[in-house]
Amino acid sequence: MPDHLVAGQKLVLVMLALHANEEGTCWPGLGTLVNETSMSRRGVQKAIDALTNAGYIGIIAPGAGHRTTVYRLDADCISRSAQTASGALGSPKIATSGEPRTPILDARGAL
Repeated sequence: MPDHLVAGQKLVLVMLALHANEEGTCWPGLGTLVNETSMSRRGVQKAIDALTNAGYIGIIAPGAGHRTTVYRLDADCISRSAQTASGALGSPKIATSGEPRTPILDARGAL
């Protein structure tokens, strides 16, 4: 996950991804996202605006009346961000049998 997104934006992005089909398209209603994230309606709207502006999602068809908005996740953008974030964290060290099961941290506290 990109580190420049705040927690609520990441949560909304994850929820959209869980609703997405193989093409990355999804159409959860705003009420659904509010219930699933436990965020306010306005908080979800702001997160969607931020994700759209950052290029993580696109709006295919805006909602109107009783129709929900159709979103498309930009898999390339999300993948690049995830690779950048995981590269910054380094690879976790996996304990083998007989070794402690807690992660081994370096002097900076990183894995």
